[in-house]
Amino acid sequence: MKIKKQKLVFLLVIFSLLTPLAMAQEKTKAKTGEEMEIVGLGFEKKPLSGAEIIKATVIPVNPNSGLASPNEKTQFEVKLKSRIITNSQGEFVIEIPDDQFNRIPEGAAFELTLKIKPPEGHVGIYARDEAKTKLNKQQGPKYTLVLFWIQESTRTNKGTFAVSSKAQT
Repeated sequence: MKIKKQKLVFLLVIFSLLTPLAMAQEKTKAKTGEEMEIVGLGFEKKPLSGAEIIKATVIPVNPNSGLASPNEKTQFEVKLKSRIITNSQGEFVIEIPDDQFNRIPEGAAFELTLKIKPPEGHVGIYARDEAKTKLNKQQGPKYTLVLFWIQESTRTNKGTFAVSSKAQT
């Protein structure tokens, strides 16, 4: 009888611990148009305004594996026409010059790796100053993207950069 009570108490404790966690992972709550908190995971994702894109590299994606295949012969650094600074919503436009864009096979996907210089006064701590996103040639050569700062938790200022494509209109 004592063992059954212990098992019951044990199961109740586990259930009470797991239920809020499972519910929190399902919810996302929008605070404002510029800020979104992912509840339960401890991550906060914010568009990063005033950041500079200082380097962009195109790396072709292997069509069989879907993974980027860095190869010195096929990857190239994009010739940036001017300084690229993110706007107040973290948005920026990158255009791949025609001579470089034509080097990407028709219908191919590629990974765009961006080297980022955070805005003046950015207090976030990061291990890498890069962000990557996969893009398709047929959507280019001009791509509208959004740069985010993803903070690991509200207790620390550690985080990472992320970039995503914005729907082309």
